[in-house]
Amino acid sequence: EVDIKNSQPLFFAVLMKEDILDVNGDTQKYFDLVKSGLLYDDIIAHNSGMTRNDAKDLIYKVLFGNNERTHKKENKIFKDLYPTAFEYICDYKDIRDNYRELSHDLQRMESKFIFNNVIKEIFELYPEVILFTVHDSIIFPKSYQDKIESIFNKHFQNLIKIF
Repeated sequence: EVDIKNSQPLFFAVLMKEDILDVNGDTQKYFDLVKSGLLYDDIIAHNSGMTRNDAKDLIYKVLFGNNERTHKKENKIFKDLYPTAFEYICDYKDIRDNYRELSHDLQRMESKFIFNNVIKEIFELYPEVILFTVHDSIIFPKSYQDKIESIFNKHFQNLIKIF
């Protein structure tokens, strides 16, 4: 199996990077953390007693929730750590008719990455492989591990090179 570490926060960073011209310190920190797959670890490091599941839950509430009405504790934690990213989330949701559009956009980006890039190349090179996907992960026979990891890593590197 291969998967994207902190996938939804990563695709949010890609979305944000396309819009932000002047990247400041907290934004670069966010970009670096999602690129390296360490966003949840950073949140845990700044919040004693928080588990990885708590950090993931916090991220999903901030990214996918209605930031004006719910999840005030999670919003404050995220805003304190990544103020520019939080502001961008709120602005993005304010511009749209429905705060859920951000989650739909991020899930679409994730799907396009997995299916239009990684899976497409796997099937072009190895049409016989049997695999299945679960959101941001691809599960395949162990005999294809090196080949599929190589394809996945190539596309992942292309995705994160914008940072």
